[in-house]
Amino acid sequence: MIRTAIFMALFALSLGVGHGLVLWRAPSVFMTQAMERIAEQGVGLHAFVLAPRATPQSQSIVRPAPDLAYSVCRFDLSKGHVLARGAVSDGYGSLAVFDGNTNNVVTLSLMASDNGPRAVELALSGSSLASSDDVVFIKLSSPRGLVLIRRLAPDEGTRQAVEAISELDECKLLSAP
Repeated sequence: MIRTAIFMALFALSLGVGHGLVLWRAPSVFMTQAMERIAEQGVGLHAFVLAPRATPQSQSIVRPAPDLAYSVCRFDLSKGHVLARGAVSDGYGSLAVFDGNTNNVVTLSLMASDNGPRAVELALSGSSLASSDDVVFIKLSSPRGLVLIRRLAPDEGTRQAVEAISELDECKLLSAP
């Protein structure tokens, strides 16, 4: 009976440790794979790339919203601070930052208001930096990640408008660490 209890306790401990390791490591592994796939599609570091329109033939993820246009920027803070700027427009738009563990660190609206800015800027950093009136610094716990811009583009006319406004988006390396 004692042998069975010891065996069950060791089994439960092993199961718990294994489960904890999976929960701890899985997000990092998933983000690494996603960034590798995005790099294979020609998306370099520190530059936004507007993805082609989502169709059943072009889907690389399960069910991307066909009425949204996606721009993505991969970044690596080990190379320096990164500035991400999303142009504001009249339609729906958002800029989201994901760290290397798939955490959505911040999401900002890119929708225009009467008195609002014409661009949303944020600087990504691995160290603490002071924010200014023009730029908000976001300190990340992991050096690599993605900036994703989503804009509403349900038809060809709005898609062309999104293509024009996305030319104003910027993701660039600011300085060396």
